[in-house]
Amino acid sequence: MRAVAPFHLTELDVHDVLNVFQVTGLTPEGRYFVKPSPARTGDFVEFFAEIDVLARDLGVSARRSLGGGVGAGRRRCARHVPAARGRDLAAGARSARRLDAAGGVRLSRRPRSPERIMSVELIREYWAYHHWANRRLFDVVAALGDEAAGREIGKQFSESSLRAMLVHMYGADWFWLATWRGSPPAVVRGDPTYGLVIRDLGELRRKWDELEGEQRTFLAEPRRGRPVAVARRQDPEGRTYSRPLGMLLLHVPTHAAHHRSELATMLTMTSGSPPDTGINSYYREKPERGTPK
Repeated sequence: MRAVAPFHLTELDVHDVLNVFQVTGLTPEGRYFVKPSPARTGDFVEFFAEIDVLARDLGVSARRSLGGGVGAGRRRCARHVPAARGRDLAAGARSARRLDAAGGVRLSRRPRSPERIMSVELIREYWAYHHWANRRLFDVVAALGDEAAGREIGKQFSESSLRAMLVHMYGADWFWLATWRGSPPAVVRGDPTYGLVIRDLGELRRKWDELEGEQRTFLAEPRRGRPVAVARRQDPEGRTYSRPLGMLLLHVPTHAAHHRSELATMLTMTSGSPPDTGINSYYREKPERGTPK
């Protein structure tokens, strides 16, 4: 576990060993067995990672080094591979230009797959849409004025006023960005304001503009936007848990979509149906992105 500690990983993050050429299994009686490997000198497996991975101890074992079974007095492992045999296997793989001179695995430098590139760009594009949709409804609320925005509309909504709903949406964006940066705010569970005191729409707009810039900077950093990265945090009870960062990056705009639907209903009740905030409308207003009107 010391090897993965610098990467902020625990034993729960370490996958089981992957055996490629070893033939192992269980007998009908439930006993573990190891059979001679069918691999020959020169056999190799090429690993190509389409996502960021952390791996170690990639190596080869002799054909018969584990063929005698596992039991008392007959325990063997990879370190008992005869040196000559190990050199033969390494030389065979190296002849296929798969290992370097020191015996290390050298992976092909292939370009990243379009699917991998799209997964990162798709997250960033989803956030661009998120910012656009939030601002579109904010502008409608702002046009009504602070008095109307602060007026209670109904207890059936997540927040009873338009301004309170917008503050909650802003608070979620602010909370998660701070959490991903390693400084989760100390908030009371269930507090819709996230401990924020924002008195009017002008103050909220200034804070939100600044936050959107910080979010874009965060997503543009080379190490960000990796769907396979892991975000760890503590809940208010002090329990540590982890979530895939990619899913959390999708969670925040999805959370806002729920509240935008409430905002749209509240605006309809207050002043009339607001403009559409669907993704297709986003692209209609952004023809430069390659989508026709």
